[in-house]
Amino acid sequence: VGEIPQGLPSFSIPRGFEHLMSLMPTAILITGVAILESVGIAKALAAKNGYELDSNKELFGLGLSNICGSFFSAYPATGSFSRSAVNHESGAKTGLSGIIMGIIICSALLFMTPLFTDIPQARLPVCCSFGSTP
Repeated sequence: VGEIPQGLPSFSIPRGFEHLMSLMPTAILITGVAILESVGIAKALAAKNGYELDSNKELFGLGLSNICGSFFSAYPATGSFSRSAVNHESGAKTGLSGIIMGIIICSALLFMTPLFTDIPQARLPVCCSFGSTP
């Protein structure tokens, strides 16, 4: 993949809202899917473990994390089917598992990025490559 910038993303205030109206329909659709996914995962795990879920708190946390992430050029965050399942099956009961994973990811970004330069770059199939050559 070549050189990967080392370190954490820097803080920046989002600017340039000239494409806002053209992106709004897609943003609303992605938001709907994110809400369904996150609340669906939370409800399934709440039912399986016998605890009560407040969907308002779940969505408030999701929205707050995405607002904070926008200042660091982060991708939109949603609930994770795979990570939630792994945490559940490994016996994680609190948010401490997420904090530990965050520390591991930050450590990798700060200290291990030179090791990632030789990872092969994935390629799209020819039918999905939008005109590029294989």
